[in-house]
Amino acid sequence: LKRTGSLPNTPLPQGSPWAAGNYTNLTVAITAGSGGTGFIGIQMAKAWGAKHIFTSTTGEGIDFVKSLGADFVVDYTKGELFDTDVLPDNSVDIVYDNYGAEGTADKAMRVLRSGGVYLLMPHGECYETKSQKPPCLSANPKEGVRQLNYVT
Repeated sequence: LKRTGSLPNTPLPQGSPWAAGNYTNLTVAITAGSGGTGFIGIQMAKAWGAKHIFTSTTGEGIDFVKSLGADFVVDYTKGELFDTDVLPDNSVDIVYDNYGAEGTADKAMRVLRSGGVYLLMPHGECYETKSQKPPCLSANPKEGVRQLNYVT
């Protein structure tokens, strides 16, 4: 793993999909690929066999996340990870939301397949304001999709 100096500060919650370690042929979307837990998530998903890894970042982060194994990178100053031309409906198995922008969980429901997982470990606006109920999760969950919120 590259830049593993921050790994001790990056928990893998018991029972989380990351702890399972089997992503063979799965499609994974990571909201903030160059963030403190995003860059580790990319490497873990790649090492465990993810078929496709989508993420967003900007600037120097684009080449960085590609070097870690991200297959598709959206520059968030020019586009959005959850745009339909990037991620079609029912195209993703795991969405790892390591930022927590308000409304992301609802956007994730559109792209997640039945049996998919929305894993939230935020530090962004939703976590800080706790304005979305239940905190940071989709109020309109998709049938067959699990939502896991690791806010402490």
